[in-house]
Amino acid sequence: MTGDAPLAALLADVARLGGRGGWFARVGEPLDPAERELAAALAATLPVAGRVEVVAIGDWHAALVFEQAADNDGVDWALAEAARESLWDAAGAGRGESALAQALDRVAVAVDDSLARALEAGRPSDRHPEVWAAAARGARLVVHDAALAELAGAPADHPARARYALAARGRWVLGYHAGRYGLA
Repeated sequence: MTGDAPLAALLADVARLGGRGGWFARVGEPLDPAERELAAALAATLPVAGRVEVVAIGDWHAALVFEQAADNDGVDWALAEAARESLWDAAGAGRGESALAQALDRVAVAVDDSLARALEAGRPSDRHPEVWAAAARGARLVVHDAALAELAGAPADHPARARYALAARGRWVLGYHAGRYGLA
């Protein structure tokens, strides 16, 4: 498991998020200054004209609607996908694609285990299966990208690290839509 050594801290953190108070624990709560700062840094990377407002989406259903609209906009997705490809290339250099894929498979299993434990720990009654599934998909991608950033040796201010930091604080990172960068 020496291939997991660079990911040890991330895997430990993902495991910790599986309990009560981990994944999505702050959905519906106001943003704190650190969350605003992380989200503002992400918004600043977007290729959009004008000011981007950082907003907290207050409930699970509204968050799902916002996330779907952000996906349709595609602005945030296109930027993240380009970064993901660059991180993949950097992480695979000297490691090989097969070893990289195996490491990311181990991360995916750890995230799925953690999300399953979080769901078992109990969540608000308004969290319907389709909302939970969307939030979980987002969490999987955020952790995948954070793992790539770690393996690629990306700088501390890389957007993938900021998205993960928000998720680790209990937020659902929704993305950009109509002049707003949303977190739930």
